[in-house]
Formats: sequence, C-alpha cells, structure tokens
Amino acid sequence: MGEVENTVLTILTANGNVVALIDRLPIDVLSEIFLFCLPSYLWEMTMDAANAPVLLTHVCRRWREIATSVPLLWAGVKLSFRVSEAAECQNSKLRLWSDWSSRSIPAPLSLQIDLEVKEYRSYRALATIPVPLNNLLLHTSHTLTRLALSCVRISELRTLSPALFPSLEILVMRLNQRDRCREGELIEAFQEAPSLRRVAISEWKILPESRMNVALPLQQLTHYVIGHSVKDFRAFLGPSLPSLANLRYLFVHFGKAAGLETTWNRISTPVRLKNVEGLALTYAPQGITYPDILDKVSLPNLRSLQIHGMEMDLFASALHPVTHARWSHDQAHRFLTKLENFRHLESLGLEVRFNATTTSLRALFDALPRLTRLDILIGGWGHIDCLELLTLKSDGLEANLLPHLRTLIVGITVGAELDTKVLDDFLRSRLLQCDDVRLKTFVFYTFSKKIQNHQAVCQVLQSYECYGLCFEYVVYDDSMAGQNWIQRDPGMRDWPEVKTVVEPYYY
Repeated sequence: MGEVENTVLTILTANGNVVALIDRLPIDVLSEIFLFCLPSYLWEMTMDAANAPVLLTHVCRRWREIATSVPLLWAGVKLSFRVSEAAECQNSKLRLWSDWSSRSIPAPLSLQIDLEVKEYRSYRALATIPVPLNNLLLHTSHTLTRLALSCVRISELRTLSPALFPSLEILVMRLNQRDRCREGELIEAFQEAPSLRRVAISEWKILPESRMNVALPLQQLTHYVIGHSVKDFRAFLGPSLPSLANLRYLFVHFGKAAGLETTWNRISTPVRLKNVEGLALTYAPQGITYPDILDKVSLPNLRSLQIHGMEMDLFASALHPVTHARWSHDQAHRFLTKLENFRHLESLGLEVRFNATTTSLRALFDALPRLTRLDILIGGWGHIDCLELLTLKSDGLEANLLPHLRTLIVGITVGAELDTKVLDDFLRSRLLQCDDVRLKTFVFYTFSKKIQNHQAVCQVLQSYECYGLCFEYVVYDDSMAGQNWIQRDPGMRDWPEVKTVVEPYYY
C-alpha cells in the first residue's frame, strides 16, 4: 500500500473530529489525493479490492461517489484470467470490467489483457476469455489508446473488428509460442488503425513466403519493437523496410546463434531509414560478434544505439571459451568504422556478458568522440577498466576519450565492487580538472543486493555534489536482469508495456 493510502487510513482511524475535517475537503482536492494513490503506470492497475482505485470506493458513500465520478482514476487496468479459474470469479471480473470501462469515459484508456499459461510435462494449459474479445472491447473503442495483449489466442485476434481501434496509439502483443496461424491467415484488425504509432510484438510465426501474420500500418509507425527471435532479419522485415518512412525507433531481438549466421552477404544496397534516431539490438542467450544489421540499413540520423549480448573482445586471437565466437580483423574494422560514421550519435548503451579487454574498449571509445551519454555493463570487473580509460589525463601523452561525456551509467555484476580510488580519480578529472564539458550525472546499479562497499562509494559521490554532480544508486531485482535497460533507453521512455515482449536474460 502506498504512502498516501497509509496516510489516509491513519487519518480515518483517528478521532471523529479529524474524520469530519477530511470529509469536508473540496471534491477537487480529494480527487487529486485519490490520483496519487494509483501506481506509477496505469496499465499495472488491477481490480484487487485491497488497492486503489477499488479500495477508495469501499471507505464511505461520499468517497465512492467521488471516486466513481473521476474518469482518470479508471483510465487503466490489467485484466487477468487464470487457468482453472471458477466461472463465478470470471463473471465477477466481467461485471467489474463493465463498470470500470464506463467510469473511465472519456479519459484515454490503457488496457492490458493477460492470459495465464501453465506448463505441464506433456502439455501447456492456456486460460481463456469467457466472452468474445470483440464484446470485451466494444464499449472502449473511442477511448482505448494503449492496448497490451498477452497470450490471447490468434483465433480470437483474427475475429477482432477493425472498427474497435479508431483511437489506438500503442499496441503490445505477446502471442502464445505454440499458437500458430495457418499459412495465408493474417491478423488484420490493426491494419487500418488511424492513430497507431507504436507497436511491439513477440513470438509470432514467419510464414513460408516471409510475410508477417500481423498486418500493420507500417507507413505511420514511429516505434517498432520486434521482441521475438529473428534468425534472418532481412527475410523477416526486409520487404517492409521501405514502408517504414516515419520510423524513429527500431528494436530487434535476435535469437540463439542468430548473430553467428551469415545470411545477408548478398544484400548490396542498404535500406535508408533517415528518420530513425534510436536503434536497439539484443542478442540472447549467446554472445555474438559483428551485428550484420548495420550493413543492411542506413541510419544517417542515428542518435541512440543500444547493443546487448555482444562479445566485445574485438582483437581476440582465439575463439571465446564460452560463446565460441571471435571477431575477424575485417569485422572489427567494419564495426568501428560504422560507429565513426554515425555523426549524430550521442548515446550508447552496451551490455557485455563477459569481460571486455582494455584494448577493445579504448578502440570503441576512440570511435565515438561526440558521445555525451554512456550506459555500460561489462561482466566481471570490466567497469574498473572502463573508469580508468575514461579518466581524463593532463600529461598530454595520450588523447582523452569521450571528452564530451555528461552522463555515465555503470552496471556492476554480482560479486564485483566499485573501486573507490578509481572512482575518485575519475570524478576529479571530470569535475575539477576539466575546463570544457563536465560530467553532470553518474548512475551505478547492481542486481539483487547492494555491493559490499556501497557506503564508501556513496561517500565519494557525495563529496562531488558541491561541484554539480547528480548521482543515483539503483538495485534492480534479479527478475529485471536483461530488461532494466528499457527504463533507461531514451527510445523506450513512457512505454513500460514493452517489457512484456522483451525476454529477460541473466549474467
């Protein structure tokens, strides 16, 4: 329960005079207080009676009347159906959903429909929606702006009426991996959605003729997330690339060993995507070397690049003992040249599962002199090498790396620590010995628990606050491994639903 809710309940349990005072609060003031009781993201709201907004309707008659008359209180909900759920429970949810959707009008509605999937030894059980999906969405057609569907059957999606989505702006779909379209069948409900701008989809089937089984208005999309395993990006999306004229952000998740396959060697003319400013590539679960997609698209205005799961020993002489991958000299040269040619690149996010050599990091940073934001996670103790390389030198014997850096985000893997001496040298060089661009923000994060010397690290960071440094220490839950970068990716801001289609991976 949130802090505001606890405060409200404390007041209610006080003496009668205090209750009378809060009961005399103006409706508009009380309505604003109610809104602070909601979770950060509307699509995470549930119908649980122990949480707002339903909880607010159970306090007294006046609160119920006020709560049910504020559409923004009902502007989002997660509608979940479980395997083996009793019919009475499902009917209760449907009745509450009917009231919920009516109360939300005319506010823009964010809806998540989640069907539970249970794995057994010999089969997989999938929850069902007790009424046709068309009926469920019928009364929200003009207010539904954000829709997330998890494991809804393809047969249900194919029956959806295109008339249901005149206001839909954001669509997130995670299809059941074993629920396949037959050849030639398409999900066409979203093809004519006039307001649709952002789409994220995972685990769909590629038809033999390399057509997608979800028809989309590609020409109007600004954000496109392909969250399932793509083994051949060109065959999957290649024919559609010229239609993505307005695309500003592209995310592609490559599956197991996809980066190790050379399938695009005969593609000679890259597709020009002049409006794309953000590109994110995830390779899981196995490390890769050169990302071939950089040869298949031309991105003249790219400002943000995220690469996750890459093998970063650019100059290794032998295969990596775990990933069995190795960069060739040509691949390393091509990769660094591509980075140098991104003239507008300002932000780089890099997650490397295994340690990266100092030589490789130096070559990488040297190729990006205009970078202002770096978000980096390297397995082992690679973050120490990173800080030492980025410490500005005053002796003039070697060129300083990333001279325009203003934001540094450093991930620390489990078992490692942040060396306070190295950190202090880095901060001093960037804040006290720098005459041009100074570091403004330093963020470091870990998983599951704090690093042992976190207090000493925070003391070092606090000593530089007087010089304008803003710092933050974040501890992510283990379940966020491989997904936490979504919260920090400039292209993913205000789009939390996308986490449902991006698979987590672990270090």
